[in-house]
Amino acid sequence: MSLFEYGPFLNTAMVPVVISLCWFAIGVALGAVLRRTLPAVFGVIVGFVGLNYLVQWRYPTLMTPLSAHRPIGGPNLDVLRDNALVVDGGMIDYGIDGPSGAYDASGRELTGVELQSLCPPDNGSGRTLACFTEHGLEQHLLYQPGSRIPVFHLIVAGGYLGLAVAALLTVWWIVRRTDLSAG
Repeated sequence: MSLFEYGPFLNTAMVPVVISLCWFAIGVALGAVLRRTLPAVFGVIVGFVGLNYLVQWRYPTLMTPLSAHRPIGGPNLDVLRDNALVVDGGMIDYGIDGPSGAYDASGRELTGVELQSLCPPDNGSGRTLACFTEHGLEQHLLYQPGSRIPVFHLIVAGGYLGLAVAALLTVWWIVRRTDLSAG
């Protein structure tokens, strides 16, 4: 398991603390705006789930992924070690006229028909993988190197801190406008 995968990514460094502070501030702001506790709690829950899915969907592309060619069925590249995150592993498609996702040794992408004639599918016997290795076929890979984890933590934490500051400014503005006299 890589530290760049979504679950471990959100549970390391300062991110859990920042997310907690952010949603606490949003809960206080919603409570101040709505003047009701239960709707504010439900709003925080819905917002948390929604933003969590948005961050999970978009965080692998916060920075432009790097690309590499990897031997199909061969050993892992050094770039995939040390907590790298594969953004797009490049699916191999057989029997189509379009690109197959497999590249020959010169770097030319084979069509699905060319790939099928070179290495026909074997239905699970393992011969196809051996054929890929024999012909030196490669797969295109988009990835985020593990060295970017601290930068990604800062980007995500910065976004949540910005949201928390906006929520606290909203609370400050509402409290300033509220008449607190006892009469």
